[in-house]
Amino acid sequence: MHVLFGLPAAVTPALAQLTGPDTAAVPALPPAPFYEAWLFENPLPLTLALVGLGIALLMLFVRLGKAKQGGLICAVALMLAAGAFAAGRVVETPRETLGESTGRLVDATSSGDGAVMRELLNEGVTLDGGRYKFIPTITGREPLVTRAEALPRDVVRVVVLETRAGLDGPNVARTQVRLRAFGPGDQLFGHSWWGLDWQQRDGVWTAVGIEPLWIQGG
Repeated sequence: MHVLFGLPAAVTPALAQLTGPDTAAVPALPPAPFYEAWLFENPLPLTLALVGLGIALLMLFVRLGKAKQGGLICAVALMLAAGAFAAGRVVETPRETLGESTGRLVDATSSGDGAVMRELLNEGVTLDGGRYKFIPTITGREPLVTRAEALPRDVVRVVVLETRAGLDGPNVARTQVRLRAFGPGDQLFGHSWWGLDWQQRDGVWTAVGIEPLWIQGG
């Protein structure tokens, strides 16, 4: 988002001289509950483990001359594996919702899509440049949308390299997004890490704060 919210052109050439983001500068987020991470967000390891366990038990029982019992146990393990995989496809956790919203906000900001920005930004949202003085401090959804819509489109492409999400409470969360921006002719503008604060009201998450965590060459 650094180039999205008006990073001076004089700064961008220096960004491409560096190799990548310093992840140590990005604070850790609260981890997801164990069951949520393994059952809903990343069910593949659990699914494969249940399949492997079922097959291993089947082979063991066959060797013991109890093929029928082994078949039943294997069938149960396979049903559990299918259920775990299905749950991961059907259930969307708050962290996944926030990650998706973060990506949508990046896309909307880079393209000047005011409608999507208004959907995802809280009315009182604040962009705080912090120690990065070339990032303006802007308070309020409409001023921020107006700024994004009016910016020249020097950035041709913005790639989301990584998104992290963590909940600080039932209705309070943070996301972190690592971006790579390209100009005309795939000129590399550099990497940056951004932090977003979110609040949930009536089941809807909106961003209340945006800040640069680390900017290459900044």
